[in-house]
Amino acid sequence: MKNTSTFSKIFQAVACVALGLGLAVQAYSSIATRKAPEQSVALFPMNGLADEQRAFRIFQSEAAKGRGLREAARESRNLALIAQAKEPLTPKAYAILAAAQSDREIRNSILARANRLNRRDLALQGFVLEKHLDDQAYDSVLGTLDEMFRVNPDRDTEFFPILGEALAIDEALDAFPSILNGDAEWHDRFLSFAVRVPELRSNLAKIRNEIPIENDEADRILIAGLAAQGELSTARALYANLKSTSGPIGADGKLDWASDFIPFEWRFADDRDFRSQASQDGEFLEVFVRSGQGGVVAERVITLPSSSFTIRTNVQSRGSPRSESLRLLLKCGVNDAPLFDKALKTGGNIFRLEAAPDACSPALLQIRARSLRGEPTLRLELSRIEVKRDK
Repeated sequence: MKNTSTFSKIFQAVACVALGLGLAVQAYSSIATRKAPEQSVALFPMNGLADEQRAFRIFQSEAAKGRGLREAARESRNLALIAQAKEPLTPKAYAILAAAQSDREIRNSILARANRLNRRDLALQGFVLEKHLDDQAYDSVLGTLDEMFRVNPDRDTEFFPILGEALAIDEALDAFPSILNGDAEWHDRFLSFAVRVPELRSNLAKIRNEIPIENDEADRILIAGLAAQGELSTARALYANLKSTSGPIGADGKLDWASDFIPFEWRFADDRDFRSQASQDGEFLEVFVRSGQGGVVAERVITLPSSSFTIRTNVQSRGSPRSESLRLLLKCGVNDAPLFDKALKTGGNIFRLEAAPDACSPALLQIRARSLRGEPTLRLELSRIEVKRDK
């Protein structure tokens, strides 16, 4: 695996977080011992558990001084042995004994036994991560993370950013589909987290179709985010896979008025005085513009035919709107001059266009509406737009 140094640093951070959270539990029990002896007995009813607590606090204290994990563990090893002799089910004692070992086989044997006894202890899981990192067993690293998240659902804010750093490493991607297999609640939560981090979207898009989690909201954010970052081709490919049964243009060559996956479906204006929406039957775009309002009322990205093509649509209106009230535009980019800019009249509209430049794929299709000050409120209906290549 390439970039193992970066990968290891990330999961060293995970281990540190796990150990830090384990210390928080120990700190709580220490307070309970001083303030509520009965509660302390309930938490640690046997002396072996109390010895384990003391051993782990010594370990944490030594580690906080900057000593290595092995040296810190050796300072508390004897007390951990006492704790284990009194109480065999002491996960932190096992963790300390494993950390103190210089012999890899002995260390791994201790951790394997401890892990069979207790998979919930964060400190122990932190040491298990250390083991897998030393062995460069990166699938096992992610598997241990899976266990940690399953049994500690309240720790998302601590662990998700670190797992996100792993997702940002190309060489780690192959392991993620098997980890994010949809079997645990945290998988969906992590997906919702990752799509909101710009740096993770590119890699997430590469494996999104291999992750069997249905989350339309996350997919909308991912596609829109990729497009906003300038990764339009990646966003378009992901959209095409997600919408493989329908596609952006129907069999009749007509665009529907869907608005779920922006920008490959419509973005509608949604102000009180300037708005548009699909009709209930999905056949028309309903446009509402009060006097003095105007701008882009709807837009979407569209792939243009490679040869000459024809655009058709029909406009219905209430009253007699000004001839320039509604316009249809095609642009190669948001800030580019229009490739096509025509007013739409009431009734049928047909426009024939030459093949667009190669660089203009995909293109931005815009519908602009304006009601000048003093004019009546504009109410229009626009039929589905047909974009069909000429024969």
